[in-house]
Amino acid sequence: MPKEARYLSEILSAINDNNVSDVKSLWETRIRRRERALPFKCVVETDGKPGREYQSTVLAAAALEDATILKYMIEKGFDINLMCTVPCDITSIVASPLHVAVQRGRHESVAVLLEANANVNAGDSEGRRPLHLAVKNADCRIARMLLGRGARADVPDTHGTVPLQIAAKYGHVELVRMLLEHDASPPWKGHVPLIDMFLNFVDVNTKDTCREDAKEKTPLHLAAERGLVETANFLLERFQADVNVLDSDAQTPLQCAFAERHSFRSMRRKEDYNRLADLLIRKCVNVNQQNVRGETALHLAARNQYYKVVEKLLLSGANTTLLNNAGQTAKDSIPEFDVPMRQLFTKYAAASAPYITVRPAPDDVTTTVPESPVRDGVLSDVNIQ
Repeated sequence: MPKEARYLSEILSAINDNNVSDVKSLWETRIRRRERALPFKCVVETDGKPGREYQSTVLAAAALEDATILKYMIEKGFDINLMCTVPCDITSIVASPLHVAVQRGRHESVAVLLEANANVNAGDSEGRRPLHLAVKNADCRIARMLLGRGARADVPDTHGTVPLQIAAKYGHVELVRMLLEHDASPPWKGHVPLIDMFLNFVDVNTKDTCREDAKEKTPLHLAAERGLVETANFLLERFQADVNVLDSDAQTPLQCAFAERHSFRSMRRKEDYNRLADLLIRKCVNVNQQNVRGETALHLAARNQYYKVVEKLLLSGANTTLLNNAGQTAKDSIPEFDVPMRQLFTKYAAASAPYITVRPAPDDVTTTVPESPVRDGVLSDVNIQ
């Protein structure tokens, strides 16, 4: 192998290992000045022999979770807008470092590339802008960063798809809202009119098997677990969906909503889940329903760090003494590290007044609850009356 290609191959290996010192050593001491004018590509070796595939060392650096090497390469004048075959991509997509960082969800690398004026509207070999990838990955944080740097929300890929269509297809309400705020043109009216059309032909409480987990659920279960509070409200108000219908795990929609920890990649704000709990409780959901594992909504919300939801459940008469199949109460289900959640249970248990059961309120009446003692995961000294 030519010496130049060998050195560059060694740099690629050091980058993939996130070995900052080796990258600096190879670049500063072993590659001569005349070799620095070479294109910043290196041969991928297979069985010790040079292969035919080429990939950019900058793309490899952009794929790392740690942006240290990427920063160093930018300082040394590497081309951050170089379009090259994406490493390990079986479809041989040609893209920029920004595409790779967005696709991998590398927030720090995205910030570094944007600060270095990477082309935020560059298209890959399929015409996808970085914003397309952020929306498809449901990464609200990166989408906001790209839009803030001038990413265009209305540019289609080679298939004619714009980011708003992707967000609407997967029901990413927060992303749809964000794109519309940046002048994206709605390609259709959205999910609710389609639901209105479909449910004129089927029973809203009919359960169907979901492809994702092979469990039988109603539309309300699906809306609840995905944090689609607007859709849930539509199903309840327009079609009088049964708030206490059980899925194949004997769970109400309320339990489905809090069965997993909240992820910001899901594009649902935690506030949407708080609103969802309010809606379902107001519609008289059974807060003490136990699923096939004996878990109530309080067990699930306590384990998965939904502080405000736990507070609402306690105020609504949730039974704190019910045991799951493992013999645990909801308080026993709290992770050991979650001290604020334990303090929340203790604070309510010490309250002199009994728990208040929230009754359904007329549509024109606003139901008020005490101010939450939890602020950003920290329990305050607010007294619950």
